[in-house]
Amino acid sequence: MRASGIACLAFAIIGVFGCSESQDAPAGAAGNPASGASAGGAPGAAGATLSGAAGSSVGGAALGGAAAGGPSGGGAAPNGGMGGAGAASGGAPSGGAAGGGACPWPATAKAVVSLNYDDGLDTQLAVVAPLLDARGLKASFFLANYQGEDHNWALPNLTSPLDARHMAWQQMVAHGHELSAHTVKHPCDAGQLAAYTVPQMEAELDDNIARLKRLGAQEPFTFGYPCLAEQGVGNPKQDLGPAVAARFIAARKSPEVVADPLAVDLYAVPNMEPIGKSAAQLRAMVDDAIAKKGWIMFGYHGIGPAVASCPQGNAYAPQTCMLNHNVSDAAAHLALLDYLVEKKNEVWTATFKEAVLCFKTRR
Repeated sequence: MRASGIACLAFAIIGVFGCSESQDAPAGAAGNPASGASAGGAPGAAGATLSGAAGSSVGGAALGGAAAGGPSGGGAAPNGGMGGAGAASGGAPSGGAAGGGACPWPATAKAVVSLNYDDGLDTQLAVVAPLLDARGLKASFFLANYQGEDHNWALPNLTSPLDARHMAWQQMVAHGHELSAHTVKHPCDAGQLAAYTVPQMEAELDDNIARLKRLGAQEPFTFGYPCLAEQGVGNPKQDLGPAVAARFIAARKSPEVVADPLAVDLYAVPNMEPIGKSAAQLRAMVDDAIAKKGWIMFGYHGIGPAVASCPQGNAYAPQTCMLNHNVSDAAAHLALLDYLVEKKNEVWTATFKEAVLCFKTRR
């Protein structure tokens, strides 16, 4: 959840979604670019942009084409896209989908979009997932539990039997979606975070990973800071960066900008806030990423109107009532998904982990 969220826990009847980033809920409620060879060219060659043209990325080559001056490059991707098949200096295929490499983006793609959803809301299981699956889109889901909750939410503990909600999250993994770490207790406000020590948070991050593994998620993992945790824990504040870097391949933070995949700090990846955005504004954000040949993250929670409580409390009953908070407009969200399908030849919609693993190979 983001610090800009309003503190609340809300529930939504079936057909609506989402609530707030804050965890002030009632009790019981729930790099830096590396130098070296890239996919298409020689070590230390002049970097190129996403489009395959000569550029300024440090020590790397184009995401989509040969490095400038690379000895055996396969050339730039069609239409200046990211996924051109480049031959490594040893002659083996590398690069994107066209080259059979580890990065399955389309050869014509000019931008990357990563959809992510926070807090393990039941509406993400019952409403969002079917929309994604019907369109062939994959997303990242950052799972945490609510204060006072142990096992009776998205993250199971390590001993009790899995319940229906946990098994539904296991199915999300089976459908190709990513389950990411978001802490276990979701400390959000300054007072909560001041009470933490770095060792306490390190133990919680390890617990977070173990609980994700119980849902079938596999290493390596990505991480999303909850609210103000990106500013540190304790009093005085201590940076969580080293603890996060020791456990995760990337982390998501707050700045709302289009990122340069070859230069962005993978432990401070910007995250766009869709709350309050219209369909036209969301489409324009995608167009901006295409124009900049960049990477954009959309950070959702719930979709549709918030509902303050459910008759069944936190029990998993999506046909009756579902937690919903930090809500975004349902029609605008759907329009974004449809636009990503419409733009699939220009935009690679990838999970956070997929994108990071690809970018690491191109730096």
